[in-house]
Amino acid sequence: MSEILTKLGELEKQLRAHINDRSESNRTSESVKERTLQLEAELSNKDDRIVELEEGLKVLKTAGSIQGNGADVAEAKGRISEMVREIDKCIALLNS
Repeated sequence: MSEILTKLGELEKQLRAHINDRSESNRTSESVKERTLQLEAELSNKDDRIVELEEGLKVLKTAGSIQGNGADVAEAKGRISEMVREIDKCIALLNS
């Protein structure tokens, strides 16, 4: 009988150890899930920021080309020439 009680005691210790391990695993899993959600939100914010910055860059490039800064001078002149041609066409249509 003593042997059986000893074995039951050992089984109980092992069972409690497994329960504790499982509880710790559950806590770790929850922590990982929370961190994953935080990182996903942060990534979404960064993606939004990238889109915002890319739009700002387009605006700056357009403004720079219109002002004639740097290598975009030829492109700006081409855009202005096209606009002038369109205006001339409109004036010609109004005069006719």
